[in-house]
Amino acid sequence: MSEELMDLQRAIREQGFAWTAGPTSLSALPPEQQNRRLGLRLIPEEMARIAMSMAEQVPVEAAFPPEWDWRNVDGVDWTTPIRDQRACGSCVAFGTVAVLEVMLKRHQKNAALQPDLSEAHLFFCGCGNCCDTGWWPSYALNYAQTKGVPDEACFPYQDRNLPCSGSCADWRERVVKVTGWQEVLDVGARKEWLATKGPMIGCMAVYRDFFSYTGGVYRYASGDLAGYHAVCVIGYSESDQCWLCKNSWGTGWGEDGWFKIGYGECGLDSQFAMYGVEDVLPPGTPSPTPSPSGCNVAARLLTALRGG
Repeated sequence: MSEELMDLQRAIREQGFAWTAGPTSLSALPPEQQNRRLGLRLIPEEMARIAMSMAEQVPVEAAFPPEWDWRNVDGVDWTTPIRDQRACGSCVAFGTVAVLEVMLKRHQKNAALQPDLSEAHLFFCGCGNCCDTGWWPSYALNYAQTKGVPDEACFPYQDRNLPCSGSCADWRERVVKVTGWQEVLDVGARKEWLATKGPMIGCMAVYRDFFSYTGGVYRYASGDLAGYHAVCVIGYSESDQCWLCKNSWGTGWGEDGWFKIGYGECGLDSQFAMYGVEDVLPPGTPSPTPSPSGCNVAARLLTALRGG
């Protein structure tokens, strides 16, 4: 065991945190390679707008159960397998696709479906040559709403910049489209969305210790800031005071690719919004007239959550 890892384990113990650190598929990588597993590009005007909205927001009345996990809803798993973005900053596409796949299963009312949508198409057609720069969730959702995302076989993923022309010729007939999405700032409203509608895209800061996470409820213990990351939030636990998340680093990291992160950690619920998809349209379904997306006004958000 490396001295660095022993120091981290000591820091976790000394601060009384409930998570474990150990060797993972990412922990031994040099910092520049670890950084390539991220890919949330901060947009200054978006960050400023979100900060102002959070400061001015009035908490909404939200109703939600004490625990929620889309991997186990009355014994049924609605999620899809862990993917691996590898050495390309495509986390926004992976987090978005993870949400879309669950929402497609929800739309079809069939948890046994195993959709596999193309992160490559969403990322390289929606963003471009962005492996080195990353992307932003609302941009990905807008593309998924206006253009859609085809299946993985249409445009298989590789962890390097690829031309959009690499997508299949008939991709327009194979896309899943978002009908609408919402930017949700209020923490209670996020939990209500998770428990009633589906998973959400979340954003967070990543510190070096996170690459050595092997289980438990992560809280920052030591190490410098590596960058920013997007993930799929699949639930929460009031008893453990944490969010439950799906990452895009393969199964050799975390809890077989999943993780728990404490409330208030890494800006997940204090610096960034979460993004929920209202519904999706399967391939071949005519698109309705687009509805306004990204609304973060508390009254309209609550109406949307209540199904009004």
